[in-house]
Amino acid sequence: YSYTPGSGFTIQGTIPGVTFVSGDRFGARAFAGGRVDIFRNATLLGSISVAGWAYSALGGRIGLSAVSAASSRFDNFGGGDFVPTALVAVAPMAAVEMALLSLSNAFPNPTHSGVVLSLTLPHAEEVGMRILDIQGRQVWHTQPQRYGAGRWSLAWAGQTALGNASPGVYFARVRVGEGEFLRRIAVIR
Repeated sequence: YSYTPGSGFTIQGTIPGVTFVSGDRFGARAFAGGRVDIFRNATLLGSISVAGWAYSALGGRIGLSAVSAASSRFDNFGGGDFVPTALVAVAPMAAVEMALLSLSNAFPNPTHSGVVLSLTLPHAEEVGMRILDIQGRQVWHTQPQRYGAGRWSLAWAGQTALGNASPGVYFARVRVGEGEFLRRIAVIR
């Protein structure tokens, strides 16, 4: 699927008959020309072209939807590797990514319950997260703790001190050392 504001999602292609089982690895790699390769356990399952999509030349993100997979778990997001050719010399992707402090957007968003954010730390830092309602009132928080360098998942289960968060807009305020990130979260029921 591709997403176009105002039009919604459009199917760009399918790879039928693919089943993932416990321990399988899903992979996807997008290319500048609009081709997206899909992998299971590093084996190419097929390719889809999104070149006809109006926004394909502007970049984007690869996402994953799971259908009829209520007990699925997803782990180890955030990159892969890039094999340099004779014309290209780059540092390994993991080293480049770990050199930058970053926080992903909340996923899924909007949500019916909780969200997860991916935090990348280039070095150890004190990290804490607060959830604020639209009026800036704190409805949930974690105690700050020290995280080592690497990639970490920060989660909010969609709960407040009074139970399930009411539908509305919330903000995740993540303090990392002396800096802060702010991410918007929409809760729907």
